[in-house]
Amino acid sequence: MLRDAIIPLARARWEGYVLPFHYISHSYYEVEIVREADDFRVSFVKKPLAEPFELKPDGSDKLFQPHWEEVMAWGVTEGGRLVTAIETAVEKWSNRLRVTWLWIDDAFRRQGLGTALMDIAVQRARDEMVCYPQIGQRKRKC
Repeated sequence: MLRDAIIPLARARWEGYVLPFHYISHSYYEVEIVREADDFRVSFVKKPLAEPFELKPDGSDKLFQPHWEEVMAWGVTEGGRLVTAIETAVEKWSNRLRVTWLWIDDAFRRQGLGTALMDIAVQRARDEMVCYPQIGQRKRKC
């Protein structure tokens, strides 16, 4: 099972690796704001594009970029080729963990890898973040 093949990605090996993000979209979401007396309602309405929009890799989506602090990444490789990856960075100033990249090669989608990678990120958040308790209690790990 591929979930068992997820490994930590060493910065020394994978720093600067270009993730080949690619997608085609046939729709977009338009924001609609409706005012009603003293209230308003905001909706996101899915609408079709006149022609499909395609995003192609431009080389800017790289692992372990220097502006992220305390970065860690995990992924699956096959034959030395990365086929899926998640990268997380700790933001101490806001006590949050940011998922900076989540990528799965088209051929490896719908196999539970995205869920397995997000489970790793959730566990890292629990390990790294500080929970702020009720008044009178001490800070603790989440």
